[in-house]
Amino acid sequence: MNSLPKAVFSRTLTSVDWQNTTLLKGDVKKEVESLKRKGEKNIFVFGSGDLSATLLEHGLYDEYRLCVVPVVLGTGRQLFGRKLSRLRMKLLDSRPLASGSVLLRYEPFAEAAPANTNR
Repeated sequence: MNSLPKAVFSRTLTSVDWQNTTLLKGDVKKEVESLKRKGEKNIFVFGSGDLSATLLEHGLYDEYRLCVVPVVLGTGRQLFGRKLSRLRMKLLDSRPLASGSVLLRYEPFAEAAPANTNR
């Protein structure tokens, strides 16, 4: 992981000291579009529901990988931290893991469903 290039979006950090890391503070949509144009490999998002929601709103994900962990909490935050328009996805792959979790791979359909539908 240390040798891989990393981009960190932050509203509060002024510098980063992790090897091969770039701090990004500009327009998320423009920065990610630029990363995608320059990139030779996949971009992964780790640990940010707010960033993920912004990328979802702008249609910047080409593929979604979600891991379902078999724990029922009863309460908690929404997956991406805020209400979003409905997004229809096509299942590409599902893989059970030894832990009992299931890894799901999806791609968005070409045409998004109308916002706020309950179908």
